[in-house]
Amino acid sequence: MPPLRSGKKRIDASFVEGSIPGNEKFGFSDLDLISERDGRFLVIECKSPGDELSRACLRLLRTLAYHKNFTVLVVQITGNQTISGALDLDPISYAVVTTDGLGKYEETNKEQFLKGFKKWYHGISV
Repeated sequence: MPPLRSGKKRIDASFVEGSIPGNEKFGFSDLDLISERDGRFLVIECKSPGDELSRACLRLLRTLAYHKNFTVLVVQITGNQTISGALDLDPISYAVVTTDGLGKYEETNKEQFLKGFKKWYHGISV
């Protein structure tokens, strides 16, 4: 059995798709990245440039953003693959999701993204 953190999709729940008459697209959502520190969560949904969020995905992200302990971002990435076949988290822009919806995309890169990640981490007092 391959390791769970192999960079490939780990759970195939496709048998659920099409099982609800009248709503054949209904199924599970997956969030790309979640980090937790002392009950505070950073949620990241990654998209390649030009990919759009589905209405259902945006609704999920907005619902999470409603909770004060959640910071929710949509990050546009280059789409380059690593050796394992996973998509590289190589950010080119990000937008904050609030209860009002998706904010304006701001340019970023790995260095700036890491600086923001560390700021989020250190901004949480334990």
